[in-house]
Amino acid sequence: MKRRWLTGLSLGALLGLGLRSLYKHLDHGQAPQVSELIIVAEGPAVERAEKAVHLLKAGYSRAEKIIVSPRYTDVDEDLFAGYQQLGAERENLIEEKQATSTWTNATTSLALMDDLGYHSAIVVTSDYHMRRTRLAFERANRNYGFQLNFVSAYFQGESYPNHPYTQNMALQELYKYIGYCLHLYHWIDL
Repeated sequence: MKRRWLTGLSLGALLGLGLRSLYKHLDHGQAPQVSELIIVAEGPAVERAEKAVHLLKAGYSRAEKIIVSPRYTDVDEDLFAGYQQLGAERENLIEEKQATSTWTNATTSLALMDDLGYHSAIVVTSDYHMRRTRLAFERANRNYGFQLNFVSAYFQGESYPNHPYTQNMALQELYKYIGYCLHLYHWIDL
């Protein structure tokens, strides 16, 4: 009985240390590189749109295009309004209409990119969402071989451990990332 208890305690401690390490290393973003277009891994995070428009205005998209998904908009809501308020023009924006998760955002955005004849992109997402986004886009990119650059966006200019809202979002990312490692996105919209 004592041995089982110690084994359970040891496994629990290892799991806790592993999750803590994963939590501290969710941001795998890179420095931006000029690419043909920008893809926003959409979600309920305004910092993603801000970063994408900033990169667009700074000349990081040779085609001057941003692919945007409608996942978090109402049916009648103008998906592009927020981007236009930040300074993007309507002709800079390409709507990707099928995504329901990070995985489908990756697969449908890369398919759209292929259909449009592009070969390189900056993928923008929140810092706490970057590790899972990279995993999804890199797996989906095996079918294409595009040059992808992953750039993190920061909520109110702060990294996720420094803000209560993003700390909570980062904690949710732990189980979602583990689900993605196990390929559960084929059966569950994570």
